[in-house]
Amino acid sequence: AFYESLLGFICTENNLWDEGRRHAETGFAADPGSFHGSHVVTHVHYEAGDMAGGAGFLRPWLDQADRTTPYSGHLTWHLALFELARGETETALAIFDASLRPAVYPGAPRASLMDASSFLWRLNLYGIPAPARAAEEVRDLATAQFPESTTSFNDAHVALAFGNCGDVEAVDRWAAMLRAELAAGKVPAGA
Repeated sequence: AFYESLLGFICTENNLWDEGRRHAETGFAADPGSFHGSHVVTHVHYEAGDMAGGAGFLRPWLDQADRTTPYSGHLTWHLALFELARGETETALAIFDASLRPAVYPGAPRASLMDASSFLWRLNLYGIPAPARAAEEVRDLATAQFPESTTSFNDAHVALAFGNCGDVEAVDRWAAMLRAELAAGKVPAGA
């Protein structure tokens, strides 16, 4: 089931929509309780632009899932994105408040940083104000947990956390640190 779902993910990410959906749904059907399988089906909906179908799939799945497991936070983030894209702003903000803020997120700090900072960034793209103190809470998580570079993916989310607050000085400091690390050959992803 895992490898079938993974193949569905790979196909979907390479614009092989029908093949991706078929593998994702086959993998999920073999293990419908799998967080990984549900994550791949969620991506199939999102990449296809099927926000209503994605929310329709994910909400009932999450309702029966163990919400205390680390992966549930990321899937809840996906649900918030579906709702945001559907114009259900209040629902998306309620999901953020109940499940995605760093103080309540069920996963590791890295996952919390990524999901919370990218959700707030999307709010900005939609022209929706972030909840009071939300950007500062995510920035504080980034500052406390990630004082130095880790991976490029993580580094980008730290920069988002600073940018969501409008903290230009912190973004500039972070960028300068990354440039110095790049010059020293310490950034495996390169420029």
